[in-house]
Amino acid sequence: MRAPIEAKVFIVGKNQATEFSVEKVGSHERHLNALFNRSGETCEGLYDAVREGKRSKSRPIIEMLTGQLARRGIEEVLETNVICYSTPMSRDLAKASHAGGAQKGHEIFHTLLAAIRPSILVAHGQGVATSLSRSLGITLPDPPTAPLEVVSAYVELGDYNPLVIVVPSLAMPAAAKWASWRAEHLAVVADRIAIELGRLELGRRTPSADTSAMVEHEQGEPLLLGKGGSAKKLVPAPIPATDTLQATPQRTADLTFLMSVASRTVDMWEDGLAEKIEPLGAVYAGDAEMEKVWGDAIESYTDFMIEEADRELIRGGNPLDLG
Repeated sequence: MRAPIEAKVFIVGKNQATEFSVEKVGSHERHLNALFNRSGETCEGLYDAVREGKRSKSRPIIEMLTGQLARRGIEEVLETNVICYSTPMSRDLAKASHAGGAQKGHEIFHTLLAAIRPSILVAHGQGVATSLSRSLGITLPDPPTAPLEVVSAYVELGDYNPLVIVVPSLAMPAAAKWASWRAEHLAVVADRIAIELGRLELGRRTPSADTSAMVEHEQGEPLLLGKGGSAKKLVPAPIPATDTLQATPQRTADLTFLMSVASRTVDMWEDGLAEKIEPLGAVYAGDAEMEKVWGDAIESYTDFMIEEADRELIRGGNPLDLG
């Protein structure tokens, strides 16, 4: 990704371990050029230079997810942290000597979130979910414990409503605890992200408004400057508990199916497709997320059939015989 402002997905960790010191970076200008992949500098190139070619043990695991996304054509991905400030270990953030840096790192994350407004945040690890919840004033669910379990929720941050997906930690040593099902799970998560972005492109969910929003700060709180220069505070609301995907393979399969209909990535002419969609509304009555996705699927299928009927009329055929 050449332009960070175009990021559609944030992969969010707790805080980075690699320190970008003045001695290793050389200048503030070089650091900024690398962050924006410009003037011959790149983020990856600076990272390798600072670490003297020695990659962290967590890097290959993070790249498992970015690789899965790239294979689905999703490259607008930005890796960041709830606290954009370096310490050798996350627990070091509690030390008084890091208090100022941690506060600034927190403000940097809020600035990135308010300026870029990605459609999807992937929070990896229980500690990250807790820190992100505290940072945004929301309540995120715990990470999943099985490969087919996708834990996600839409959150309300004023007029910005991203999807947050919680996955187990991608950072070592915690990432080793779920190594046996990591590849399968990250593939399922990548599918979920691809489907969600497909829905947004089709207008099945209201996208983030005014992605070019600028950011100002008033007493440390981020403000979103929308069109016309009006400012609005980033005010979060709690996530409904029903928005969390439950750990049932059938629910995951049904959710994936409904989303594929909503995004029209399934064969819309499949025999019996309507009969497969319709009963799921009753099966998941009271489940807020499933009800919403089911409604999207019904709308998408109905729109598709109307569009095809219109095309058949234009061709002079019988709209009641679309086969």
